[in-house]
Amino acid sequence: MNPNPDRYHFYDLDSPDGKHNLSILPEQIISIDVTEQSFDPAVYITWNPDWFIKRDWGIHS
Repeated sequence: MNPNPDRYHFYDLDSPDGKHNLSILPEQIISIDVTEQSFDPAVYITWNPDWFIKRDWGIHS
């Protein structure tokens, strides 16, 4: 068993306990739906990011 398995990271906006990060193993994902909603990183990123994976989000990259 891998002691550090890959995970998907989501930001839960609708939790009864308030907004928070979710770290989910691949086998826990049932489905992901693509919607017409737009994503504005500036709404969520309030820090100076240092991503592991390169992003094309302008100043939030």
